[in-house]
Amino acid sequence: MTRGLKTALIVALILFGIGIALIAVGFAVSGFNFENFSTRPDRTEKTYDTNVESIKAFILDDSNNSIEFIESTDNKIYITYFESEKEYYNIEKSDSGTLSMEFISELKWFEYFVFNFSFESTTITVSLPSEFKGSINAKTSNGGITMTELAVSDDVRLRSSNGTVEATGVDITGDLDVHSSNGKLILTDITADNIIGDTSNGKVDAKNLTAAEDIELETNNGSIYITKINADEQIILKTSNGSIKGSIIGDRRDFEITSHTSNGHNNLPEDQSGGDIYLDVRTSNGSIDIDFVD
Repeated sequence: MTRGLKTALIVALILFGIGIALIAVGFAVSGFNFENFSTRPDRTEKTYDTNVESIKAFILDDSNNSIEFIESTDNKIYITYFESEKEYYNIEKSDSGTLSMEFISELKWFEYFVFNFSFESTTITVSLPSEFKGSINAKTSNGGITMTELAVSDDVRLRSSNGTVEATGVDITGDLDVHSSNGKLILTDITADNIIGDTSNGKVDAKNLTAAEDIELETNNGSIYITKINADEQIILKTSNGSIKGSIIGDRRDFEITSHTSNGHNNLPEDQSGGDIYLDVRTSNGSIDIDFVD
């Protein structure tokens, strides 16, 4: 090892030690409380509400926060959110009936390193009437999305990066389209025209899904687990580096089947014709184990 390289390593270790010491001092000053250790500017909780009659679509574009959709206690929409001087939301209601909410950040690029360190929970809560007569399009990054016990009379689109997307007890007159990267998909007790879910580097867990047309579930580097899913036209299940296991409602003879795996067990025929419902199941480096149930 040369003298210059040794010197550089010594300097790097000294700087690393100083950084650890500063963090320890800051943590001690905060009273050893992670929430007090936050360097993100304080944010204030706010609430927005509006009558639902004129709303035909709800659009939410967020960042660095989780989103939850729940049932409201009356016929109004309520949104609980958090703002600071430099991070806030633009909420607009158009004449055409679209309610939109957009996250706006005026932080400089370097402030994300200095001020964006926080253990504070700032989940956005959207309360909708149990039967919402409009579409929903929600997107966030570095946060999850949950939707619980709602009936929606149009399409629902949920997008997250680095977060889990979970929908439970949702009845949709339209399509459900959910997507995540580096996060799980959890879909339970859902009825829709089409149910589409895809993620990467995360598993898919689907239970009691009913689609008037198609169910499509796909992931990379994760397994797919299904329990009593049912579609009238086609079911497509695809992954890589993961298994596909579970149960589908119906008799095997009801399906035209295409399946394939490499480096794993497969209990389905690779090619079966004759059924009215198309079933396509594919994986690599994983097993396929599908049962047909009543």
